[in-house]
Amino acid sequence: MSHPDPPKDSYDDDNLLDDSIMQAEKAFAALSDSIFCFTVPGPPKAKERPRFNMKTGRVFTPKTSRAYEQNVAASAIEAGAHRRMDETSSWGISMNIFFPDLRRRDLDNVVKAILDGLNRVVWWDDSQVVSMTTKKALDRDNPRVEVSLTHDPKP
Repeated sequence: MSHPDPPKDSYDDDNLLDDSIMQAEKAFAALSDSIFCFTVPGPPKAKERPRFNMKTGRVFTPKTSRAYEQNVAASAIEAGAHRRMDETSSWGISMNIFFPDLRRRDLDNVVKAILDGLNRVVWWDDSQVVSMTTKKALDRDNPRVEVSLTHDPKP
């Protein structure tokens, strides 16, 4: 038994599939531009309090905090973040912070180190961050910070 040919005015399934694929590719491109992920390897470090130099009268960030912020920046740049910096966009950040042990730690100082490490790399200033999610977990073998950024180019 043979089936009749479809009417000529019906839509073409192949063209519909091509259009759907193109729409999906555009949506994925927009999504991949707005979501950016990277990992900062090694034990998370809290940002230390600023220090005051009595001789010069200047306030400075301690070397260990500066080194960790540079590690954060290097991890983001290695993953391609340096191409996304601007002064007007809004950003969302999600962090999974994996510590090597169960000692008590304040998350806010680790978060501050991550945010400051991304200044002038991802965003102009961390004041552009409009939403934040942070989770703390234990991973004795692989301490790290997993960072996911969401970019909204509209101010």
